[in-house]
Amino acid sequence: MQYVYNEDMEVSHIKTVTLRMEDSTKDELDQILASMGMNIATFYNLYTLRTIRDRNIAFSEEAEVSDKEITVWQCKGHYDDK
Repeated sequence: MQYVYNEDMEVSHIKTVTLRMEDSTKDELDQILASMGMNIATFYNLYTLRTIRDRNIAFSEEAEVSDKEITVWQCKGHYDDK
């Protein structure tokens, strides 16, 4: 288990989270995040903190837009070649 200090200099515990996604999805995400100066761990920490703060999962960070269309169906883990 890892420990870090929070803004009040109190010890916080760090949990490990494991995500599964297709290799091509991970590769593309890595490229997009790199263009914004962050890695996947930074992205998910930012996403989590904003979700907790806003009590909403919708937020926007901009990067170069791809011509790929992603549907809600695909986001729920159902992939097809539509």
